[in-house]
Amino acid sequence: MGACLLFGGDVVGNLVDILRAEDFYSRGHGLIWSAAVNLWDRGTPVDEITVTAYLRDQGSLADVGGATFLAELANIVITESHAEHYARMVVDKSRLRALEAEAQRILTSVRSGQDAAQVLDFAQATVNRIAMDGARGGEAVPCAKSVPLVLGELEERCRVGHDPQATPFGFSALDEATGGMLPGEVITAAGASSMGKTSWALGVAANVAVRQGKTVLFVSKEQTVRRLTGWFLCRECRVDTLHWRTGKLNDWERRQLSMKRDELASAPLHWLAVDSTGPAALRAVSAAARRLQGRSGLALVVVDYLQLFAASDDAKDISAMSHGLKGMAQRLNLPLISLSQFSRELDRQDRKGHLPKLSDLYGSGSIEKDSDIILFVYRPAFYDPKHPDKRLAVVVPAKFREGVRGTENQVDMRFIPECVRFEDARQGEPQGGLF
Repeated sequence: MGACLLFGGDVVGNLVDILRAEDFYSRGHGLIWSAAVNLWDRGTPVDEITVTAYLRDQGSLADVGGATFLAELANIVITESHAEHYARMVVDKSRLRALEAEAQRILTSVRSGQDAAQVLDFAQATVNRIAMDGARGGEAVPCAKSVPLVLGELEERCRVGHDPQATPFGFSALDEATGGMLPGEVITAAGASSMGKTSWALGVAANVAVRQGKTVLFVSKEQTVRRLTGWFLCRECRVDTLHWRTGKLNDWERRQLSMKRDELASAPLHWLAVDSTGPAALRAVSAAARRLQGRSGLALVVVDYLQLFAASDDAKDISAMSHGLKGMAQRLNLPLISLSQFSRELDRQDRKGHLPKLSDLYGSGSIEKDSDIILFVYRPAFYDPKHPDKRLAVVVPAKFREGVRGTENQVDMRFIPECVRFEDARQGEPQGGLF
């Protein structure tokens, strides 16, 4: 950092692909590095004065030790020639800390009584991921290193019949169509207003937390923690939301809540209500996710919904939020579900069938670019009161980097609005095709 302050953008440019802010053990050091990188990105000179001004404007100067500490950093460096070596030392220590944290998670899994094969799958995927992460930093990776790792992962997938790194959605037909959610992926679930996006995302969160026992962070700007928790209980116990709201539960609903209370209270599902927008919102979500990841490991983040978190309706701000969520998923190395609205074009009277398409995504083409999977949530009876199946919901992979997309791979589901609940169509009523 001293070399960056003294010798400026040339040093930052050489290190920006090697070093991340989170590699530093000290948060203050990470803030200084982030400031230098942000200035370099803008084309602004990087030195003690500009970094001090940037941190002061961000309200972070005291967090790094003040202007005095920055001056001390700039004064201890004689040459820039060793800066890359020092940076790689920081990255190496960061990887060792990551390995230590994952080793603790593996040990916890061993002691929890999980099946040995599951623990081995998790351990193998963890070691492979950390090994591949060492290839970052602009360092070219030879096939001699990547081929054995990738083939080893393939053998493991063939052995267990799925990707051990993937987190299942928990809806069998959707998991068959997509293979689940991989670390670093952004899965955008888009739908018109009142189509059931939040209910669908809540179902995925419940499946991962309750049935898979993995930690989930559900982030909302539109709903309170109390309301989300109430919907979660109604979904899992099949309680009518009107009965919940009015306190007029029937005997069966009371028994269900009583039977499942302890199980649901112990589910590793965490709620976060955010009242900020733009970069401040991203920081709040990232901080909460990192705390959970450090304590117990984190399997999934759900953000409801993207446009509300953007600083404004302007395409530039929506793009910034989309990029920010993608970067967060990659840094945390976990899947992130981002809910998204459609534009009002979908509701036009002359729109045949009101069937969605990628151009209907509201606000910015960056959503399509940043998403690894885009799922359309669509209920035909919402637009056609005469439709024979009032509970039919169709989930269509509109974008899927590694598989069939579009109507060939659509997934039929059931939506039970009174219980804010999505289910596999196979669970009950007959499936009905839409497209």
